[in-house]
Amino acid sequence: MSTKDTWALPIVKARLLAGERLTQANMLAATGGRAWRLSAAIHYLRHRKGWEIVTTLDGSRVAHYHLPPREIARIRAEMAREAA
Repeated sequence: MSTKDTWALPIVKARLLAGERLTQANMLAATGGRAWRLSAAIHYLRHRKGWEIVTTLDGSRVAHYHLPPREIARIRAEMAREAA
């Protein structure tokens, strides 16, 4: 993930951990049109951090990303252990 992509990572992480379903369109809306690299953040979280992010495609083949509740609980517990 390049440095120009990392500024949106905290936003993506917070929204996924809040149980939101993310699409490129709603990330663009949330960041004033700046977050064009949602898939890069998803790739980083999956492959570098081990997050089990689920991808579904709608009828228009738009990717929707989310974390299942059990994965949110696992990540939060891991974050709490790291903070202690």
